[in-house]
Amino acid sequence: SYYELANLLTMSEQLADALPFALRALELDPKNEWYALFTAEIHLGLNDFASGVRIYERLVEQQPNKVEYRYELATTYLYLNKLKDAIEQYNIIEQQIDISEEISVQKEKIYLQLDDLENAVKEIEALIAHFPGEQRYLGMLAEIYTANDMNDKAFKVYQRMLKNNPNDPILH
Repeated sequence: SYYELANLLTMSEQLADALPFALRALELDPKNEWYALFTAEIHLGLNDFASGVRIYERLVEQQPNKVEYRYELATTYLYLNKLKDAIEQYNIIEQQIDISEEISVQKEKIYLQLDDLENAVKEIEALIAHFPGEQRYLGMLAEIYTANDMNDKAFKVYQRMLKNNPNDPILH
C-alpha cells in the first residue's frame, strides 16, 4: 500500500521520496488520522511547516477535543512565526486540561517575543496562583522584572520569596 511504501522510505530517511506515497494514502483515506499524522511528520521533516499546519488544522477541526493535535498545531505555528495563532491554541488547551507549567511558560516566552510584558507577567502570575507552593515561579517573575529594568518589582518578589521560605538555600 501507499502508506507502507512511504513508511519504508522514511525509515531510510528518504522523506522527499516518501511524501508522494503518504499524500496518496491520505488522499484515499482522508479521515485516517494515522496517515494524516504521518504525512504531517514528513512535511515537518522536510521543513514544509505550512503543509504540516494545514494537516494539523484539519485534524483539530475533525477532533477538537484531542489535545495532542492542538499542541502539535501550536508548535508548528511557532515554526511559521504565527505567534498569536499558537497562543490561541495554547489557550484552548488550557481550557481543556487546566493550567500547566509547560504551556504557561511557552506562552510567557511568546508574549515576550511579542513585546507584551503585561501578558507575559500574567502567565507567570497564573502559575503562581495555581501552584502557590512553587517558589520557582516567583523566581521566574522576578527574572522577568529584572530583565525589563523593573527592579523595584523584582525586589518585592524576592522579598516575598524570602518571607515564604527564609531557609531556601537558592535564595542566599
